[in-house]
Amino acid sequence: MTDLKNQRSGYISTSDIKLEGGSLFAESERVGADYIKSLDINRLLAPSYEMHGVTPPHNAKRYEGWERKRSNNWAPDGGAESHTLAGHSLGHWLSAAASFYRAQGDAELLGKISYAVNKLCELQEETGSAYIGGCPEETFKKCFSSDPDWVKNYWVPWYGIHKIYQGLIDIYMYCPEPVSKISFKVLKRFVDWAVDGISGLSDEFMQEMLNEEHGGMNEIFAFMYKFTGDIKYLETAVKFTHKRILEPLESGEDKLSGLHANTQIPKIVGAAQIYECDREKYEKYRRAGEAFWDFVVNDRSYVIGGNSIGEHFEIKGLESLGIKTCESCNTYNMMRLTELLYGWDHRSEYIDWYESALYNHILGQQEPETGAKMYFISLLPGHHRVYEEKEKSWWCCTGTGMENPGRYTRVMYYEEGDELYVNLYMPNELVWRSKGFELKTETKYPYSDKVRITVKKSGGSAGLMLRVPAWCDKMSAAVDGEIYNDVGTGYISLRRDWQDGDVIDITIPMKTKLYSSRAQGQIAYKYGPVALAAPLGSVKNAHGVKEYIMNETRIDSVTKPVPYIITNGEAPEGFAETEDKDSLKFRITPEHSSTGMAIELRPFYEIHHEFYTVYFNVDSEADRFIKELNDMTVDKVEPDGQQDELGHGFMTNISGEEHRSTFVCGGESHMYRDAWGDCVNKDELPYFSYTLSVSKGRNYVCVVNRAESPEFECDGVKYRREFCIYAENEKIGECVTEENKSGMMYGFYEIPMYLTAGKESVTIRLEAKTSSSCACVSELRITTDVVTK
Repeated sequence: MTDLKNQRSGYISTSDIKLEGGSLFAESERVGADYIKSLDINRLLAPSYEMHGVTPPHNAKRYEGWERKRSNNWAPDGGAESHTLAGHSLGHWLSAAASFYRAQGDAELLGKISYAVNKLCELQEETGSAYIGGCPEETFKKCFSSDPDWVKNYWVPWYGIHKIYQGLIDIYMYCPEPVSKISFKVLKRFVDWAVDGISGLSDEFMQEMLNEEHGGMNEIFAFMYKFTGDIKYLETAVKFTHKRILEPLESGEDKLSGLHANTQIPKIVGAAQIYECDREKYEKYRRAGEAFWDFVVNDRSYVIGGNSIGEHFEIKGLESLGIKTCESCNTYNMMRLTELLYGWDHRSEYIDWYESALYNHILGQQEPETGAKMYFISLLPGHHRVYEEKEKSWWCCTGTGMENPGRYTRVMYYEEGDELYVNLYMPNELVWRSKGFELKTETKYPYSDKVRITVKKSGGSAGLMLRVPAWCDKMSAAVDGEIYNDVGTGYISLRRDWQDGDVIDITIPMKTKLYSSRAQGQIAYKYGPVALAAPLGSVKNAHGVKEYIMNETRIDSVTKPVPYIITNGEAPEGFAETEDKDSLKFRITPEHSSTGMAIELRPFYEIHHEFYTVYFNVDSEADRFIKELNDMTVDKVEPDGQQDELGHGFMTNISGEEHRSTFVCGGESHMYRDAWGDCVNKDELPYFSYTLSVSKGRNYVCVVNRAESPEFECDGVKYRREFCIYAENEKIGECVTEENKSGMMYGFYEIPMYLTAGKESVTIRLEAKTSSSCACVSELRITTDVVTK
């Protein structure tokens, strides 16, 4: 068995890096650790027991949210718990606990980890089954028998168990014996169950199966090959690699537009792990990983480092702003990919992005007092942060959010031979074991541009490589009066025979810089690595605001008015003036504000429980129509093919392939769904429907569509884009798309009050008017009033 835990080359273990107590990341790490220690491991284990008909320890009941609900049963009558993502949170907890133990050495946490893996081991032995997933094993038995409907009525089964696999791997990697040994025993049984199960599947069935979101299953088998050297695991990893996604990337083709973002990122991480198993044979996977990183980071990411809107990759070159920007899982997984890429090629630009994402997305994803996690990071101007209801939501991003605070220092130091790469500047103490060094870093970065590294214990001659951030001008380091300057290589190299007590004084000059959006002409401001935002007032007692939610499809769209920048013919880069450098407070002066009042700017990661904006319009106000529409919206759904539709009880009677895609209008990305052609029931007209929340008063259905020709032709048949709108099976209106009209169409249809009386939600159906008609939608809302463009 390969001992990966004690490899000396590569990233310095987080166990050898101690963050300074009370500092920015140390405090966030403490809050994150308290969060995971507060959870009931028996409730997380419960689904694995229930799947075998075994009573969970202490009769524990599984948690709520995604651990209990079906993917489509947020509606009151959602039905039985057959479609859950149960078990994924157990896996994330295992990974989070292992990461925290590695970073902190917490004995209490190790005891909880030991309890969890022993219970899983006992369950395997009691049932005689290796399977410990949170959804019925019958799902996989259908898969293993090549049943094309294997996934019907279940929610991404491979994705769920992938998290348990990863959790067991992390415990094996980061924890001492005997817990690591037991974890590997449980892991190997469970992994071999999968290897044996898919052994008879054809490549064709496998590739079709991989169209369902499956996390990074290929990564699991790559790790098993690294651990054991058994070629069957590497062969299985390759079999689990999705050719439809990887092959274009291998040749440098960008075909990511419209794809569900976090479905793809773990596939690339897994391919990168396969490359590490055999770098010559699988060099194409390295090309794919590097191309993917470039396409996502440089062409589809926001100023805070996150990517995606509505969970999907936009068309290249867009940067649409909305409530559901920057799914947190995406950034977590892009950081994991970046770790691998940097290990192959120590390009400082990899760490530039990593640092930006760490400060501006990941640090702020956790509520600083309670540890509550966020799903999306809203970049809709004037909106606010939205957090989970602890122990009730259990989103995918709750899981990765549990892991993040234990991973803050993962790329801080990288060793290669007798060189140590210093990548992140946080106050910490380091033990560089392989060289016998001990270093102490003192800094208030990014609140200060000064960093001091003291050699507490020297190991003799070595090279220290100090990362030069791309945003920095003229970084320098001084040792014993000798000055070292940036020479454009991405690192300042300090090589000498070090003595105890040597001091390195580093200056990393920071200033405000302008960030320009790719598509809409908006701008944002950064100071050093920090994205700045304007606080716009407390959300406390704000009407209609829901800061903490259980159902991720019910995020409110309440916003505050947002000032725009007035340039007066000047370049806006210099508009952000320093007000208090020590606290990173800045201001845009009144003459450059549309309100005539100064605009305050603060680090975005600091702004919680307030309305805010990160992006600003320039010399033009935001669309008032959209602002008014958002303020009167009760509920809305976008045809994303994912949580938003499933959570709104999506149903359709169309047979064959799904009628859903994306398009660009007005420089922004939009999704759409339509229904036409053959129906499952030949006597019905094509339709799709959603269940949306309603208010106690008057309600309207707002149907949003692309303005386009009302007719189209397919396979020689002409269809007309005209459809009827039904509320609770009662027709309330008709719609025909308009020709030669730019922009988007917004139609409002009043729902009779007797259809909503005493109800929290209603079902809205869009149905083709005739068999040669098409129902279509880009967005569907319930509003309390009508607004005109």
